[in-house]
Amino acid sequence: MKKNSKLENAIELFSRDLKLFFGDDLVSVILTGSAASGKFNSKFSDINFLVILSESGIGKIGGVRKYLKKWVSKRISLPLFLTEEYVNESLDTFPIEFFNMKSGYRLIMGSDILKNLDFEKDKMRLQCERELKGKLLQLRQGYISTKGAKRALERLIRESIVSFTSIFKALLFMKGEDVPSSRDEILEKACDSFDLDTEIFIALSQIREGSLKLSGSELDLLVVDYIAEIAQISEIVDKM
Repeated sequence: MKKNSKLENAIELFSRDLKLFFGDDLVSVILTGSAASGKFNSKFSDINFLVILSESGIGKIGGVRKYLKKWVSKRISLPLFLTEEYVNESLDTFPIEFFNMKSGYRLIMGSDILKNLDFEKDKMRLQCERELKGKLLQLRQGYISTKGAKRALERLIRESIVSFTSIFKALLFMKGEDVPSSRDEILEKACDSFDLDTEIFIALSQIREGSLKLSGSELDLLVVDYIAEIAQISEIVDKM
């Protein structure tokens, strides 16, 4: 795969800044999200990092504020700074987040702390249920607050479908399914596994990517169907 020069330059700059500032307190730098999965678009994608620090290093994170303006100019989002101990102690609390990191990342430097993480399926199910029900409420409230405006409906779809894709990945893992790498494949497989309407979720993904344009009334109907599908899978997960 051909490497993106803007992405590689940003990675090099970010890693150099961290190494200079933290020194031996820097345990590892890990690229996550679309930049790690090969879906990076230099015009639209942000660059996400997980940074693992020593216990003494985590107390110094305020000092990186001097780099933020430079990082933002390279589309680098505010990094997630953690310690390895925090990660290991949080697998029962945030299994979805760490599972999603593990399912698509690139080790830039240091120790690969994601490689050997294990996840308990009962803890994963509990978080999936909690996330689905919470985000269903947010989706309903968001739908009302759009007042039917086309741009607001598009924004609601773009901002929500990413979160639901992450939950669907975790649900496929719980069922013992192989988890695909692309969003559309994840959505299609999850729809097949949980008897959801594939066409609805592919349309949502296409709107997110900008490849599908619908009228305001069509978007409104799509979001109504979207809410109904999320309510359905919430009930399914509740009974698992």
